[in-house]
Amino acid sequence: MMRKYDVQPVDITRVEASASEFDAPTENMPTIMPLLYQSGYITIKDYNRDYDYYTLDVPNKEMRLGLTKALIPSTDITL
Repeated sequence: MMRKYDVQPVDITRVEASASEFDAPTENMPTIMPLLYQSGYITIKDYNRDYDYYTLDVPNKEMRLGLTKALIPSTDITL
């Protein structure tokens, strides 16, 4: 799915998503963020009522490290 949405592990940090993105079924998602949220890889850090969007981020250092180690072998990133 990350390839489909052209998302690299380094792109999953402090991202914004509108509330409407979470209403779409998985096969019709406009972005990968709802799937990452449902899978527990990212969490809601803030909500802006005025603009109806969420700020999402990886919950902690351990999750970021695990996510990066798990995904780097399947991406084009070189360290």
